[in-house]
Amino acid sequence: MKTCKIRFGVSLEAKLAEDVERIAVAMGTNRSHIVNLAVRKFLDETYHFTVPHECEGIMIISYEPERSEKIDPEIENRKEGIHSRLHIHTSEGLCIEVLHVKAHSNDILEFESSMARCGCKACKFIPCHS
Repeated sequence: MKTCKIRFGVSLEAKLAEDVERIAVAMGTNRSHIVNLAVRKFLDETYHFTVPHECEGIMIISYEPERSEKIDPEIENRKEGIHSRLHIHTSEGLCIEVLHVKAHSNDILEFESSMARCGCKACKFIPCHS
């Protein structure tokens, strides 16, 4: 069965568009395929948040040590939903937090947002369910 495609315009930052082109060439495909993959991945990772529910998963946070004074209080404020915490120092001098989180999906989304506001290099929640 042939997949129906819909064409629409998307504006990207110049650097992002260059990266999409570079990846498409490296993979032997086209920009549309790369954008399809990226959108699918985004939807797969965030779709379950569209329905509020109790959620469980792993949150991975990376940040520079000088950000600890902002990040540690945020983590401490959410300790009710954090069931396990692993702190790692990388060879490049970054801090990594691996948290087992069980909380309402809205609280997890807010937690991710607060980590971005604190200046984390990355913050990713990986749900343990679909």
